[in-house]
Amino acid sequence: MKATTKQIIMKTLKVTAVFVSFVIIGVVGYRYYNRPVQTWNPDAFEARSPDKIGTKSQGQRYWVGDAAGSGFYITDETVSTGDKKVYCVSGGVTSDTATFSLGDSTGTAKNGYFTHCASLTVNDKRHLNFSVTDGQIQVYRVDRKR
Repeated sequence: MKATTKQIIMKTLKVTAVFVSFVIIGVVGYRYYNRPVQTWNPDAFEARSPDKIGTKSQGQRYWVGDAAGSGFYITDETVSTGDKKVYCVSGGVTSDTATFSLGDSTGTAKNGYFTHCASLTVNDKRHLNFSVTDGQIQVYRVDRKR
C-alpha cells in the first residue's frame, strides 16, 4: 500500500511537532535548573574586611577586595550543614590576575569579569567564606544554584 502525499506530510508534521516539543521542554528545563535559588548582594555580605562598597556609573554595587586577606562571608539559613550546594561568585578583577577562595574551593581569574562556581557545604554556623589570596577583586554577587 502506497502512502499518499497528504499522509506523508501529516506524518512529517507529527514527527516535527514531537521534536520541537522536546527541544522546548529541554530549553525551559535547563533555564529553570540554572536559575539562582538565592542571591546575596554586597550589602548582605557579612564581616566585610575591608568594609568598602563601591558603585559603578550604571548603579551596580560591588564589594572591594583590594589586598590579600580581604574577605567576607554569607549566611545561608536555607541549607543544612553538610549539604552540598553549588555556589557561584561573580565579579571583576582589577589587577592583572587574582586568586581567591570560596569555601574550600580556590579560583584564579585574569583582569576582567569572572564567575567561579563550586559545589560546597556551609560550616556549622551556615556561613560560606570568601577571601582574596592575591590581587584586587570586585565582587558583585554570590548565588546559590539548585
